[in-house]
This record gives sequence, structure tokens and C-alpha cells, in this order.
Amino acid sequence: MLRFRLARRVFLVVFAAIVMIEIVIVFPSYNNFKDAQLADFEELARVAATAALANRMPDGAELIDGMERIVAADPRILGVSLLGPDRQVLATAGEPSELRVDTNTQPRTRLSADKQRFEVYLQPASISAEAGVILRMDVSSVWHELNAFLFRILGLVLIICVVAGAIVFFYVVFDLIYPLEEIHKNLKKAKLNPELADESAILHARHDELGETIDLLNDALHEIGTSHRSDVAFQETRLRDFAAAGSD
Repeated sequence: MLRFRLARRVFLVVFAAIVMIEIVIVFPSYNNFKDAQLADFEELARVAATAALANRMPDGAELIDGMERIVAADPRILGVSLLGPDRQVLATAGEPSELRVDTNTQPRTRLSADKQRFEVYLQPASISAEAGVILRMDVSSVWHELNAFLFRILGLVLIICVVAGAIVFFYVVFDLIYPLEEIHKNLKKAKLNPELADESAILHARHDELGETIDLLNDALHEIGTSHRSDVAFQETRLRDFAAAGSD
């Protein structure tokens, strides 16, 4: 079947079309999945900070103990920085933060240049505390998840392309190429023996454009055969008449 060039081209067109559609879809999906993963880390930070610091005063050993408990709450939390009223860092437990939020125009989250650290600023009201905090977290797992997500999408696209392309390929071969191949064979046969061209008519039960084309071809083959036999008979009659006239 692979010898059919038309079917191969149709397969490649279907394959390429699906790939192009998936490329358009996969990038927004990738970004949405990444945003969802980072949003989960923001929620983790909020829950951990609320559990440790809610309704606590912004000073004293109890507050320092709460900061340490935030770091110990989850291995992905690497550090926490306590902010004062002016949003300046007052104390830090674990890795220090590089995020600065001393003005309202600055972002409330930060992804490090190597994309391994993610920092979130939590305002006091969001954690029911007297002071805001910045949590520094390890988000290396996000990229592993994103890579796995991308490979799953690519694998699914490949399966869809192969299955859809194969279905179209076999449909084209059996519904189009095989009838065209029979037409080609019968036309060659009629060319070699035009006297019996009408015997090369193709039997079919199609009710589509190809069936109508085959009907026209059968009519043409019948006319060619009939015309050729008529010409041969006419020439034979002329030869017999000529031979009879010569003998006289």
C-alpha cells in the first residue's frame, strides 16, 4: 500500500494539519498549566503562613517560632522573611528573600532567573496576622511536571496523528486508489486491444462522482470497441470488394 503516492501525500497532509493545530493549542495550555502550578505554591504559602502566624503579635519568641514552623511545614518552603510596617525585612528564617515590596507598584511574586525559586508576598490581612511575610519556595518540581505534561501532550498528538492519518490513508486507498488503479489497468488493456475495448468496462456499485466518471468511461470504452470493430469490418469489406474487382 505504501507504493500509492497519492495516499502517502494525503497522510502527510493530515499529519501536518493536526500538528499545526496542536502547536497552536499547546502553548496556551503549557502556560495555563504553569500558572496553575505556581498558584498552588501561592496557596501553599498562604496556608502555611496562616497556620503559623494568624493572630500573633509581630514580635517575641513566639513569632520567631512561628516563622521556623513555616519553614518546617513543607520541604518546598525554604525560607520566610517577616516584614515591618514599611515592608522592610525585620527577620528571616531559612533562605533570605530577594523579593522587594516596599512600594505598591512592585510585583507580589518573583520567579528567580534560574526558575528554581519562587517568592510570594503575603499581606497581613490575607493571613490574619499583624505583619506581612515573604515565603521563598523551591519550585524545581514545577518544571518536571511541565516537562511531563509536555511529553504527554506530544505523545497524545503523535498517537492522534498516526491514527487519524492511518484511517484517512486506508480510506483513500480502498475507496479511491484501488478504483483508480482498476481504471488505469483497464484503459491500458483497451489501448492494447481497442477492438475489445468494451470488454474492459468496469463493474461497480458506486453512487458518487467517481461512479459517474466510471460510467462515462464505460460508455467511451463501448463506443471505442464498437467503432473499431465497425472500421475493421468496413476495411475488410473494401478489401474483399477490391479483390473481387481485380479478379474480374
